[in-house]
Amino acid sequence: MNINLIRQFLLWAERVGILLFLVGILYGWWFLRMRPPVEGRSLAVGVEAWPASVTDGVAVQVISQDVFQGLLAARDLFSPPEVEKNEAAEDSGDFSAQFQVVGIVLGADPQVIVEDRNTRKTIFVGSRQETSGMRIDRVEKGKIHLTYQGRSYGIDIKN
Repeated sequence: MNINLIRQFLLWAERVGILLFLVGILYGWWFLRMRPPVEGRSLAVGVEAWPASVTDGVAVQVISQDVFQGLLAARDLFSPPEVEKNEAAEDSGDFSAQFQVVGIVLGADPQVIVEDRNTRKTIFVGSRQETSGMRIDRVEKGKIHLTYQGRSYGIDIKN
């Protein structure tokens, strides 16, 4: 192969690279020049807030960088968030000493499957139905809220 041919190709490739670089700069200048004006839309820290589109149905809240940094510094990212403890959903030994929740039947009328440890009987208790001093208040997937002898319990069901 001729060495002059290789040199011509490299010279051509260099010129094409320079041309593409200049076209990129020209496009960037044009893009910045043609964007909508920012008067009345910029925040105190220089972040631009564009109004949310009515058709997308998404509400957007724009906060300043200082507020965001404060929220980020206040939250420890490597520990789980604190869960608010519900006093009504405390699980004491009264219910668990006599009964064991075996499962949940989900559907239009959800039921809780409870085993009485003393009599070794399995009881199907429907929502808002009272049996053996136990009333099911609410049934969720993985959690039961019930009242037993006047005390409220929140019981998690593990798969």
